[in-house]
Amino acid sequence: MNDRDSQEAQSLRYRNKNVDVTLFLIPYSISVPAEIAKHLLIKNMETDSSNEFTAQTRGAGAVDQVYINYKADDGKLHGFAGAYYFSKADIEKSQYPSGR
Repeated sequence: MNDRDSQEAQSLRYRNKNVDVTLFLIPYSISVPAEIAKHLLIKNMETDSSNEFTAQTRGAGAVDQVYINYKADDGKLHGFAGAYYFSKADIEKSQYPSGR
């Protein structure tokens, strides 16, 4: 077995221990180890109108946005990730604000 085959086999073993976490509003999921997944809480950022960043991303065209928190065994919440869903046109506009 060469190095590449070994890396691919190791990657497959790792993925088999992962679970997919659905981002409910956003039509995607993330794959994380099962031990972490059981601690994740998905929050709809659209309901948090007091958050300035949420307002900015909505203004930039975000159709949906979620925030993922990690709830530790001691009950404390920690930021884990944020995910944003944009239309294709808005993504292209943000990549090329002056046009192509």
